[in-house]
Amino acid sequence: MGVKNIEKIVEELTKNGKPPETPTALIRWGTTPRQEILTGTLANISALAKERNFAPPAILVVGKVVDLRDTLSWFERKTAFAKA
Repeated sequence: MGVKNIEKIVEELTKNGKPPETPTALIRWGTTPRQEILTGTLANISALAKERNFAPPAILVVGKVVDLRDTLSWFERKTAFAKA
């Protein structure tokens, strides 16, 4: 899972050329009313995940697609979201 191995994933990505400022997101319980999203960069996503006790199951999304979150977050803006 992305959370369990986040430090190693970030290390390998940056070691192999991904800039530390690359946008990242951790998505937990995606597509459910319990969905949680944590956004940051490769430089700070590990610290943010620890700070928020972000636990599996979650996936890690890396790259410019993360910047589309505000545009694509229609599901989270629905009135029934997170009321289950």
